[in-house]
Amino acid sequence: MNGVLPGSPSLVGCLVAILITPILAVLLITAHSSRDASPGSTTTASRGAGGVAAQMRTAAGRTPPGEPRCPFADGGGCAAFERDLHWAPDAVSFFAMADWGGSPDASAGYATTAERGVARHMGWASQELGGHFALALGDNFYDDGVADAHDPRLAATFERVFTHPALAHAPDFFRVVAGNHDYHGNVTGEQAYTRRRANWFFPMDYYAFEERAPGGGPSVLVVMLDTTALVGCSAEDRDDKTGQIESELCPQPAPASAAAGGRGQGGSGRGAARGSAGGSGGRRVRGDARYAGPWDPVGAEAQWQWLEETLQQATQRHVPPRPDYIVVAGHHPVFSTCWHGPTPELERRLAPLLEGYGVA
Repeated sequence: MNGVLPGSPSLVGCLVAILITPILAVLLITAHSSRDASPGSTTTASRGAGGVAAQMRTAAGRTPPGEPRCPFADGGGCAAFERDLHWAPDAVSFFAMADWGGSPDASAGYATTAERGVARHMGWASQELGGHFALALGDNFYDDGVADAHDPRLAATFERVFTHPALAHAPDFFRVVAGNHDYHGNVTGEQAYTRRRANWFFPMDYYAFEERAPGGGPSVLVVMLDTTALVGCSAEDRDDKTGQIESELCPQPAPASAAAGGRGQGGSGRGAARGSAGGSGGRRVRGDARYAGPWDPVGAEAQWQWLEETLQQATQRHVPPRPDYIVVAGHHPVFSTCWHGPTPELERRLAPLLEGYGVA
């Protein structure tokens, strides 16, 4: 990570687990300072977008009697955590995970061995090292998202996997945005699930929230982007079952006559027409040959404008003091050496904003 705000405390990132597959990634990130704090104290932070208060747990828990203290098979991974990353009471510690959405295979319980293992490791790390929340950054339900807020996949892939009390019983612990596979289904259903599940928070397509550590510790502004709406779905990848190009499974451009104002969340998902005033005349705007481009170009521009305004306001404000850290999160990478590679539209438009506003 780079671009930490001048004069801010250091930001430490650490892998939570040795992962079984390369597509499920989890980080435990701690923003901390050397300021004094009172261990065991708590504070309440109000989120900017949803106005929902989240209680921040600040004291490392204790392993219940009879349970193994370390989830790693040989115990070595936990020893490395304790040696390299010590829980600090004056810190905001959080996870970041993506491509975590289980399996479409009913015979496997709609989950994978890798997902279950990472969930156990996250539970241990949150309890022993202190985890305030987790960023769930898309592809939440493979392969085709969910049908609605009552889809059985929500219980099978999420509720019955992330069962550790430090994860399951923490209000609004998982802060969620969509990935491209979520747009094969009904993203609005994932958002409506917020009203049914206490540890799931997905209030809108994109949003921001701020957390502050107790005892005068640092604050972190987290900006959650809907990068799929910015770049579109793949114009190359084909569905394994149907052979369709992925962009055909995602929302389609609104006909010019159907364009309507507003950002809008209703109907997010397969085949939905999500237009804004002016519309695109039923055409996509192609920024890169590998991606189909946004299905709602006017809506995408509104998100870009909102992002820059959010970053500008955060870095220029004096009351309350500007955040010590700014983290911008979303599904698609700006830069990557992995199979999908970098995302040119984000290189062109997002990277300069991250650098210009000192995003951590």
